[in-house]
Amino acid sequence: MRARRWAVAGFAALAAVAAGAAIAHAGELHLLGLQFNPEAGDERYTALVESWHEFYLMAGTAAVTLVGLLFVSLSMHLDVLLHHTRAHLLDLARQTLLAFVYVMLVSLMILVPPSTPRLLASTIGGSTIVVLVFSIAGLVNELRMKERTGLSRSLLRRRIMQILCLCLSLYAAAKLWAGSGMGLFMMIGTICAMLGNGAGSAWDLLVQVGRLKVKDRDILAEK
Repeated sequence: MRARRWAVAGFAALAAVAAGAAIAHAGELHLLGLQFNPEAGDERYTALVESWHEFYLMAGTAAVTLVGLLFVSLSMHLDVLLHHTRAHLLDLARQTLLAFVYVMLVSLMILVPPSTPRLLASTIGGSTIVVLVFSIAGLVNELRMKERTGLSRSLLRRRIMQILCLCLSLYAAAKLWAGSGMGLFMMIGTICAMLGNGAGSAWDLLVQVGRLKVKDRDILAEK
């Protein structure tokens, strides 16, 4: 069963890489010769950023909505999350919230009136580094665990996926810093993967919390 899960995860990763390469190739053909001054945005840069307005507006709206739903759902089960024996659930909730907040911040940065490519690249890169540090620290703590459950293994896979997405975002920020419009195209994979990964983590969290509440109810009923 474990081998099958890793095979599925590997196939999904390969599919994501292939899709990202296809999107990047299409974007490269579309943006062939489109380079702008990285230190002072010109008309081409302004037009390119404005053309992504609807995409990042939708992504930011989805992230904000998911953050609100996550807060509402978790507030109804704080008694389960705050128990000292269930710190892994709180860690999963923190990781999920971090993914949604990151998408929201990146969307806000791109939706503000365009200034220069390097200013946008530095803000995206800076926020990505902060989130990446937290993600790597969580991964280190996860790897130090001696006993693993199904939830902890799922958390480990999702955390690794999140770190890979953040690394891709750093590369996209570097492309923007160099004055290449390909940076915005490369962010498609990061935004979509972060939203999907966060939604999956939220589902795992809610299912696990529901199971624990049912288990606690059954124990009380037996007493």
